[in-house]
Amino acid sequence: MTQANRIVLNTLATYGRSLLGLSLGLFSTRWVLAALGKEDLGLYGLMGSCIVFVTLINGILAGTVARFYAYAIGKRQRQNAEDGAESMQRWFNAAFSIHAFLPLALMAAVYPSGVYALKHWLVIPPERMDACIWVFRMVLFAACVNVLSVPYVAMYRAKQLIAELSAWEILRTVLMFVFTYMLLDMDCDRLVAYGAFMTATPSAICVMQMIRARLAFDGCVIKTGFLFSWKHLKPMFAYAFGDLFGSLGSVVRDNGTAFLINLNFGPAMNASFGISNQVAAHTSALSSAMIGAIVPAVTTAEGSGDHEHAVRLAYRSIKFGVALVLVFCIPLIIEMDEVLRLWLVEPPECTGMLCRCMLAAFVCHKLGWGHQLAIMAKGRVVAAQLALGTTAALGVALSWIFFKLGLGAWSVGVSYIAVFSAMTLERAFFARKLCGMAICPWLREIVAPLVLVALAAGLAACVPSATMEASVYRVCLTSAVAGVCLAAGLWFFVFDAAEKCFIRASLGRISGRWR
Repeated sequence: MTQANRIVLNTLATYGRSLLGLSLGLFSTRWVLAALGKEDLGLYGLMGSCIVFVTLINGILAGTVARFYAYAIGKRQRQNAEDGAESMQRWFNAAFSIHAFLPLALMAAVYPSGVYALKHWLVIPPERMDACIWVFRMVLFAACVNVLSVPYVAMYRAKQLIAELSAWEILRTVLMFVFTYMLLDMDCDRLVAYGAFMTATPSAICVMQMIRARLAFDGCVIKTGFLFSWKHLKPMFAYAFGDLFGSLGSVVRDNGTAFLINLNFGPAMNASFGISNQVAAHTSALSSAMIGAIVPAVTTAEGSGDHEHAVRLAYRSIKFGVALVLVFCIPLIIEMDEVLRLWLVEPPECTGMLCRCMLAAFVCHKLGWGHQLAIMAKGRVVAAQLALGTTAALGVALSWIFFKLGLGAWSVGVSYIAVFSAMTLERAFFARKLCGMAICPWLREIVAPLVLVALAAGLAACVPSATMEASVYRVCLTSAVAGVCLAAGLWFFVFDAAEKCFIRASLGRISGRWR
């Protein structure tokens, strides 16, 4: 399969998975809110914040491992050699030696500190303390299983088998959907039951992915002689250490904000913040369909020495990524209050405004993601991630200032927009310095056209919203008008000739396969 065909297949699979997750998530979130209530839902989100360091380390190492796998594949291609099993086995064993030790260390460090925070720092009703501690234990266990699976799952990504990973994710989504419906009729402590299922399902899928990878890939073989190879561990640690700066800043921003909301407004407002994050994450995941398919291709191209192709793919990821997320962001921003009413019936306070701000912030974030891909493929991430992490962490300080000024929880969304915009400009600066990606062409040929097309589509979509009574039909019409106007604007003012040819060829391959 050619790289273009594989990118199209991976994009369709990931996009389909994201659409399914978004569709089922609309119902499951409503059911979870009805089953748990605003307070318990906010507490569950708070439990996730308590293990955020585990999730952070896992995400960093997952990206690091996949990057070195893909770079090694590209390097072998440049040397006109086959992707030898032994080379991949050495990288796999180096990664496995880290991920086999890490869960034990994290359990020993995170568990006691997390329990202490629950008992002494956070605002939790006394009668829910025992349930929260049990949920915290289960969430921590699931995170550790996920850490152990990283060396195996990264092999799928490096070999660009994103479609298969999407199939596993669809299975997880369907199982969660079925369980959340069953949760409404349970008589036990629903918070604990929800935590148990959210632990068991991802853990079981991780184990199945590991078994499948061991059988499918020659590189996923544990050899004691290759474990703890400093030659392979050293570049991994250096890359991960640089990535840690940026990720820590994001963690401080997200979870520091959650703690500030908890201390200033209580657990019920944490539910509003959690729902807005979920809406933004689902919508952002739709653009990740294209970006996730391009990430290994960019790294492999850089590893093979084809820097110009890597840059072209990075720019293309910005256009397509933002276009995919705008398809949903524009109608959601316009019709958010009605969508929340249809979805949750009685959404928590400030949820509508928070959701709008989060969606706008994630659009700003996607405008610079291509630069981030190029920087990561290059491997020189320390300075860029240090600056990005510092800027992200300032979001907590900005939210604190807003709260001290007497502004409500909605002001968190404003701080996210400001921080994400600043981080996008920083990525552009470092990409120019490290990868030769000029800033002015990016602003002139990508950012300006995308912003103008989005504004035009948004204004057109406001017409049915302003002239019709609130209903599901108005939401559908608003979405249709926004989609048509956005598609026309993107085709005539954003995509260049090569990208139009790519789209035509991709649609031709899809229609041919369908016939």
